[in-house]
Amino acid sequence: MFDYINSNNEKSTRRVLPVKKLFKDKAWYLDGYCLDKQADRLFKINRMSNLLETSEALE
Repeated sequence: MFDYINSNNEKSTRRVLPVKKLFKDKAWYLDGYCLDKQADRLFKINRMSNLLETSEALE
């Protein structure tokens, strides 16, 4: 779980199943499945804050 600020400067809290970290266009990204949006998403790592590892079970 982490807080995320998108390119429109909108803040949200996301729960994500991480898949991999990748370097693209001079920046690091987290590739993962967003449980909130129920879709694969890329998150720019420098826009992430308040990261929290959880033991939340998948349904």
